Amino acid sequence: MERPCGARRGILLLLMTIGCADPIDSVEQPNQEKIPEVSTTHEFTVRAGGATVELKLDKELQAKVLAAIDKDSKQSIRLAVRGIAPPAESDSVIGISLFLDKADATAATAADDPHFVGSAIFQAAKPRRPQNFLFDLRDTIILLRVREKLSLDKPLKITIVPYLADGVARAPKDLSIPVKELVLSLPRPKP
Repeated sequence: MERPCGARRGILLLLMTIGCADPIDSVEQPNQEKIPEVSTTHEFTVRAGGATVELKLDKELQAKVLAAIDKDSKQSIRLAVRGIAPPAESDSVIGISLFLDKADATAATAADDPHFVGSAIFQAAKPRRPQNFLFDLRDTIILLRVREKLSLDKPLKITIVPYLADGVARAPKDLSIPVKELVLSLPRPKP
């Protein structure tokens, strides 16, 4: 099974640990509206079988997500995976794959699954330091809503699974990939 990194809907940007995705979004400007967001309240660990975390959207954020998926909108729905620490000794796990509302996703779940958001590959730096990844959930949310498989009234289930190197059948049983937080946000759309 081949799962290309950044498959058809998996728009992904790798954030450098010393930079940020969009400087204007990361610096609070006077007289500008705050970017709506929701985040996890605790750190969690991705194991060999993956990890699922729920994000509950308040009514205001639900309305903004619905506006963002309007056919004429250019608004992205960003999910930042922050402070993810690559496994120290594992060459079998080279990154992560992310699924929306598919708690039963595994490393073997195909990239053409409608719940698939995207994949990210860890930087090969030594020593391995925590990294940040940014995914756009917009296309996956649209697809799941059209198929009536997603309700924004319920918490969004974000599942992160190990992305395995070619030729590797399964993740090591003792796999441990700590994640500091997930943050869902709707940055201001670009003109």
